[in-house]
Amino acid sequence: MIDTNFFVKKAEFNLAQIAEICGAALQNADRGGEMIRDINTMDKAGEGEICFFYDRKKKAAGAEIKASACVTTAELAPFVAPAAAVLVCGNPKTAFLTLNEAMYAEKRPAAGIAETAKIDPTAKVGEGCSIADYAVIGAGAEIGAGTVVEPFAVIGENCRIGENCRIGAHACIAYTIMGNNCYIYNGARIGQDGFGFQTINGVHKRIPQLGRVIIGNDVEIGACTCVDRGAMDDTIIGDGTRVDNLVQIAHNDKLGRGCILVSMTGIAGSCTFGDYVVCGGQSGFADHLKIGSGAQIAAQSGIMRDIEPGTVVMGSPAVPFKDFMRQVAFLQKNSNKFDQRKRKENMSENKIYNIEDIMNFLPHRYPFLLVDRLEVEVPGEKGIGIKNVTMNEEFFQGHFPGNPVMPGVLQIEAMAQTAGALVVAASGENAGDKKISVLFMSIDGVKFRKPVKPGDQLRMHVEKVQARRNVFVFRGKSMVDDKVVSEAEFTAMIV
Repeated sequence: MIDTNFFVKKAEFNLAQIAEICGAALQNADRGGEMIRDINTMDKAGEGEICFFYDRKKKAAGAEIKASACVTTAELAPFVAPAAAVLVCGNPKTAFLTLNEAMYAEKRPAAGIAETAKIDPTAKVGEGCSIADYAVIGAGAEIGAGTVVEPFAVIGENCRIGENCRIGAHACIAYTIMGNNCYIYNGARIGQDGFGFQTINGVHKRIPQLGRVIIGNDVEIGACTCVDRGAMDDTIIGDGTRVDNLVQIAHNDKLGRGCILVSMTGIAGSCTFGDYVVCGGQSGFADHLKIGSGAQIAAQSGIMRDIEPGTVVMGSPAVPFKDFMRQVAFLQKNSNKFDQRKRKENMSENKIYNIEDIMNFLPHRYPFLLVDRLEVEVPGEKGIGIKNVTMNEEFFQGHFPGNPVMPGVLQIEAMAQTAGALVVAASGENAGDKKISVLFMSIDGVKFRKPVKPGDQLRMHVEKVQARRNVFVFRGKSMVDDKVVSEAEFTAMIV
């Protein structure tokens, strides 16, 4: 709901009239006489109100509309709640603007000159102007008919302000010629000295700024924005340009028609912009650049060289948008590789893992944890597991009484545990809480060459042959006193 304490409600319309105003087709022709008293957002509009639905990403929200009517596109119309009358048009955003202007207007101060306003006798103030309290208008200044000058605004001597302009509170304008229908927001500074000096014998000597600021018709300049006057030539702002709050436009800059400068854009001196250049927030420009018509500058870009017409650039220093995205993709890809390499390097620096580390890598526990120590030769690729075989192993109670021999299948299991610990160690993660398991998928080429007995130190040499996602193929051999006791090639899944 629009707060009429701040805005003037001009009229209410029925749906047939709204369809005509918006250039829309009313699908519920029998409801043409239904009155609409207000405009509201999709989520807040209720009975007697109208909303606008144009965002494809919010199709699901259409069913929740409680407004009496909704202006939308033919594509989105089927998603509007059944109770709402539907008005279909090509561009709901434009329709919103048109209906908004038909129903509402900003409050405008009454024409007249406040007693506390300070107007030089040689200044000329046109018919229907509103000059507020404590505004100052200098000698020889001319103010066009219907212009509003708000409190504490200052218009310097010999400035010319066109018709139906609005000069916001505390704005200061000097050395400026301004067209019609311009809006200078609160606190803007227009026409002050440009930032020019010459260093002579270690002293920064100010260079007199002898140019002006020329502002076209239908220009808006945001709150606390600064537009410097030229040094010799003029600073020029073209017709229809929109300048956001907190923008810096330096001396001798020339902006073409319809340019858009978003907040905190900074343009150094003597830059020339073509028509309809768009500058995202916090974009910055070096001096003496030429920016072609239709160029688009992404937010936070740094412009160091000329930009061709119609080019979209991004980054600092700015490059064409596609090149910027390639750079980002390259950096992401290679930073990931760097992180992986660094992680492996860190692991290789501490390439010996004790039983506590291995218990973090594997879920196995006594009596089935068959690796006491892990020595990493190549992280994730190659290593040695060590198993100290003692008479205390449970399996010796039955394999075999009086002639204890370590089962061959457990030697293969020990190789697989070594491979699993090697892979998990290389990931750089603590896998103890993730309940990782190493599951056999196949075993090939198994050979048992010598028995393994209590007192032997079993060294399992494993090397990765290939890997695909979480499936690994390793070749392994177990050794005692530098002699091979068993070997195999096995495929395992780590889950």
